[in-house]
Amino acid sequence: GLLAPKQDVNEGDRLLQMLSKIKQKNQNPIEGITNENYRKYLANFIVCTNQPFAIVEDESFREYTKFCLGLNVKKIDIPGRTTLKASIDERYLQARQNLKEELKRVQSKVSLIIDGWTSKTQHSFLGIIIQWITDDWELVRIPLDLHLLQGDHSGKNIAQAVGRVVSEFEIWSKLLAITTDNASNMDTFFEEFARIADQNGVKYDPQHQRVRCLAHILNLATKAVLANVACVNQPRTTRERNCGYNFIEKIRIGIQKIRSSPQRRGRFGDQCHVAKITPKELILDCPTRWDSTLDMLERCAEMRIPFEFTLSTIPELTAYQPDEEEWARTDQVIALLKPIRDMTKMLSTGSSPTVSKCLSVYQNLLDHFDKIIEPETPTGSRRSVTSKFIQEQWLINAATAGKEKLLKYYPSTDGLAYIVSTSKYNCSIFPFYHYVFANKFLTSLKLESPLVLSFRSQIKTSLVQSCGLAEALD
Repeated sequence: GLLAPKQDVNEGDRLLQMLSKIKQKNQNPIEGITNENYRKYLANFIVCTNQPFAIVEDESFREYTKFCLGLNVKKIDIPGRTTLKASIDERYLQARQNLKEELKRVQSKVSLIIDGWTSKTQHSFLGIIIQWITDDWELVRIPLDLHLLQGDHSGKNIAQAVGRVVSEFEIWSKLLAITTDNASNMDTFFEEFARIADQNGVKYDPQHQRVRCLAHILNLATKAVLANVACVNQPRTTRERNCGYNFIEKIRIGIQKIRSSPQRRGRFGDQCHVAKITPKELILDCPTRWDSTLDMLERCAEMRIPFEFTLSTIPELTAYQPDEEEWARTDQVIALLKPIRDMTKMLSTGSSPTVSKCLSVYQNLLDHFDKIIEPETPTGSRRSVTSKFIQEQWLINAATAGKEKLLKYYPSTDGLAYIVSTSKYNCSIFPFYHYVFANKFLTSLKLESPLVLSFRSQIKTSLVQSCGLAEALD
């Protein structure tokens, strides 16, 4: 950008100017205590802390509020639960209307992320998140709706719910893609959603406008690896044959037994102090928490000494104590799964678009599995699977299962949403690539569907505006 003209200001004046700006920035006007302001902040407290509406009718809450208000207590009418609910509903409707207005001003395409969630009270909800990229390549992500699902979780039912939300917010013409998990009902969802889109005058192509959640795919690959490790057909160690559990099951049960008893937890803590190891709680995996089995194995390996001593001092738990071979297998499983978790975290915690990284994630993990399935010999050549030692075969089988799961979904990255996102992201980084992409890639696309033509037109316009290559492109 342009530099501001240099001014003749001494250091004292410059310091005063800086302090003045800081003071102005930190001076927030104090809102007066009124019924309207009180109810606004009360609603924020109730919603943000997930409090029951009935709390405002609790005598201790009212006494606390009156104490905080002091002399202003006569100005405030503490609402009951019915009035509070009406106030929160009103604020919700206003926030929803504000979001509608904001989406009308968005010039770019928008994408949706949908997923199901079941509350503790067994109510099923469909969460819908909308996201788009600003002109400054900043990712904006906002919760759009939390829809209470009525009836079954069929793809048709979910599609109709999403269609109603898209219609309400008037974003049919801006919809670029939808990201979902890989459940079987999602195939039906996209078929039904395409039909609903057609009724609204929009062409929606499930093949090119569906984005499979890659983090969910990586979780499926992890499950495939672990399921194969636990396969009863795998060769078992002597201790495994004696107790009937494989090494992961033994570690899991051992952790369960220790965590379930205050006395055993105390004994584990004592063993940590004896071994001069900082006490850390043993982690128990959970089927619905991604990568939790890896977290469990890593923590147990880290706390191996106190874990083993605790099990060995309790007669009924000695059967769950892993031997050296089982600890070696544990280390191998950790090494096998760790790259998957690293990729999952990269995809899940980023604040910038990650769809452009899908291809590299697939390639890195497929290479990772290949190195286990066919490791290189000292001469650099690949050995066949049949030449492996029998004690390594279980690991080869596990890696193969993970690779096959990735290959099942890998072809989906041929979708146009992936191609456009990957190319567009690269264009935002390398100016020269704008010209190459616009002239070579776009003109090489022979697909003449309205969707492709629309994408080509939008991307070309974007590249022209950002690169100033109008004459070259013409």
